Amino acid sequence: LHLMSDYTESIIFGQRDRANNVWTESFRINTDGNMNAPGTIVQTVRANVDNVVGTGDFDVISVNITPKFTYSDMIIHFYTQWSVSTNNGEDWGMKLLRDGTTIQGDTVNGYFISGGGVDASDNPLALTSFSAPHYYVRTACKTDIDTGRSSSGAQITYKIRKVVAGGTSTKTVRFGVDGWTGATVEANRSKIVLMVQEVMPN
Repeated sequence: LHLMSDYTESIIFGQRDRANNVWTESFRINTDGNMNAPGTIVQTVRANVDNVVGTGDFDVISVNITPKFTYSDMIIHFYTQWSVSTNNGEDWGMKLLRDGTTIQGDTVNGYFISGGGVDASDNPLALTSFSAPHYYVRTACKTDIDTGRSSSGAQITYKIRKVVAGGTSTKTVRFGVDGWTGATVEANRSKIVLMVQEVMPN
């Protein structure tokens, strides 16, 4: 491992092939203190909310990140708990959007995560004798990497949006709220989390 300067005061680490007189850079520490190395996490941003309830299409959670490098990738982590209050077999899911554009979705509806519902199986009333289906919650989580963003340093907004394939909706979907405290009051027991990490490409 060798250390050199590129005359801009960046510190560069790498290996030299003396036989062929070839220098291969491993990583560098830039003048702004940011380390540039494959696979390095550059920064992490995180948002969390609870009690997001609605019908039709609506935003669940979003987070903003301003890249430190123009050529970096973004790792997206998402977690939620959810339940439904009606039993109409409605097809719905959650999309991941980058500045309003759907990314990393399936080829049918663009879902990042499918909520199901086409056979009413997302509602326990179809399978059990529960009288309060919104107290029966499920969880969903997913991690993916966005390698297709534009090569700029402008702020990026990542968003999870609940959408209905048919465009109209009567099914109520509830994120980050469930349970019963014993006084006919629901409890927000689990935060919805969206975390984005800027990472240097391999």
